[in-house]
Amino acid sequence: MDTQSQNPTASQHTPTVKPVEAIKPATTKRGTSLKNLVASFAPEGIDTETYYTLISTQIMGVDARGKGRPIEDMLFFLNVAKKLQLDPTLRQIYPVYRWDSRLGRERMIIQTGIDGFRLVAQRSRQYGGQDDPVYKVEEIFDPISGENKKQLVAIVTVYKMVNGERMPVTASARWHEYAQKKSNGEYMGMWVTMPYNQLGKCAEALALRKAFPQDLSGVYISEEMDKERGDVKSLNLPTPKSIEEKKARALESAKAKELEAEKETTNKEVVKEEKKAVEPKKAQETMLKNFSGMKQSPEAVKNSDKK
Repeated sequence: MDTQSQNPTASQHTPTVKPVEAIKPATTKRGTSLKNLVASFAPEGIDTETYYTLISTQIMGVDARGKGRPIEDMLFFLNVAKKLQLDPTLRQIYPVYRWDSRLGRERMIIQTGIDGFRLVAQRSRQYGGQDDPVYKVEEIFDPISGENKKQLVAIVTVYKMVNGERMPVTASARWHEYAQKKSNGEYMGMWVTMPYNQLGKCAEALALRKAFPQDLSGVYISEEMDKERGDVKSLNLPTPKSIEEKKARALESAKAKELEAEKETTNKEVVKEEKKAVEPKKAQETMLKNFSGMKQSPEAVKNSDKK
């Protein structure tokens, strides 16, 4: 005798298995999925929609047309903030959009303050402190203009603990590469009132990024950014002569093409006018030729003789 016949109530206790068709699959809509990813970065106790709205409106902001920033940018920013353990809602880290002429659109750059850099270095447990900035004035050769220029240089040494030893990491920031200017050429903001402090922070950020690239790569402090150009400033030097010559040649070529186009248009109009003048003359010659080739009938000849 089988087990079921011995225990007729066994089938009553068998758990009911839901058919596969009854299980609803998770949503695959792109927007909802991305919002759920944003929610994964939310602090405990904050619901998905609230956190998404907070980051979207208060942190990411809108573009010049009033449209929201790409949600992919938001995810990237939140991922970096989480990795660095910096709180966007406390403005310890924030996204800044600047115009990139090469891409032809705005590009997100993640920024924080120098205190944020120091905090990231401290949390790495490899930070061995640093020296105060050292300043000097150096005479440096400008390869573009061929002149020797004097400028202020800030040097900062950061120490990284490697196998129990303090390893120095030094970086230098030069005035003409970082000092921010207005469109009229005047220095702006704290670069006027606290120039040594500003340049020193740039050198410190460079040194910390060199010492801890795994954490700070792609992150900048505001002092490193040129607000007028909208990207990371490289050199405040005049445009190379070769580039100016290239632009001049391109302009001359464009003018030559324009003159050639005008000349071609003029020639077409002249030909058109000549054609108009020739067509009536040709028509008259054709008519006379046809008339002279016609033969008169005998009756027409007789009538002509009578007259």
